[in-house]
Amino acid sequence: MRNLLPVIFVLSATITIGCGEQANDHLKRGIELGNMGEHDKGIEEFTEAIRVDPNLASAYHNRGLLWKEKGEHDKAIKDFTEAIRLDPNMPLSYFSRAFVFSAKNNQDKAIEDYTESIRLDPDYAFAYVNRAILWSARGELDKAIDDNTKAIQLDPSLIRAYNNRGISWSRKGEHDKAIEDYTAAMRLDPNHVSAYINRGNAWQEKGEQDKAIEDYSEAIQLDPNFANVYVNRGISWGKKGDHDNAIKDYTEAIRLNPSLAIAYYNRGNSWQAKGETDKANEDFSEAERLDPQFIDPLNQVVLY
Repeated sequence: MRNLLPVIFVLSATITIGCGEQANDHLKRGIELGNMGEHDKGIEEFTEAIRVDPNLASAYHNRGLLWKEKGEHDKAIKDFTEAIRLDPNMPLSYFSRAFVFSAKNNQDKAIEDYTESIRLDPDYAFAYVNRAILWSARGELDKAIDDNTKAIQLDPSLIRAYNNRGISWSRKGEHDKAIEDYTAAMRLDPNHVSAYINRGNAWQEKGEQDKAIEDYSEAIQLDPNFANVYVNRGISWGKKGDHDNAIKDYTEAIRLNPSLAIAYYNRGNSWQAKGETDKANEDFSEAERLDPQFIDPLNQVVLY
């Protein structure tokens, strides 16, 4: 699951008297350039706005967004922190800094910032979605579900919130609730590949292999280059005893991603079920070579 960061530039509500028009002109030009993908030029304009008015919180915030886009996370954090110092009531700066903290794997600080963003703006749905991702990563599934539920209440069109809540339900073993959420995501976006994959996984866990295969097949039609989906569908074929189709899927997964150890291991199991011991051992050896720590993953599927 990925955090969401809508790139939202802000204009200043308060500009220092005597600096106003000049700083605001640089601010507007920086926003235009940022929206055009001209990150370096945008940074130059925001820097000039700061030179003209060093107390312009929005210029620091906007420059931070462009540093983030360039992958300059430390510079982004520095700018968001200065924006917050100048204007402690700007929820977007906390939200954006949280995103960067998360990218740097500082989950505790990210959660703190998302929480502060929510305190300042309790109706900002994206903050709940992103905080839920962090709760989920920490195994705090009930908190993740609560945050995604709040996001859905605020914005019923948030596909990511349904999909992510479904993943939390799946991890809790609540597959029926998960299927409801994945289905809701599909209603909002019939081409949402992850929802088909995840619903397929839930059907698989419920023993509904035909429904799982149907969902995996739809995901493959939407994205035929996604190797892991072939692995997941191969597992369902194997559970149905159709090892020929399972081998075909694992072979396609390997073609798309030759380093995918689970595909070799599972294909080895299918060869073994067909009595093809030499081919099975060959695949098991390749799986172990690719991942020496490999433990029997036959029934492992991947959530997206």
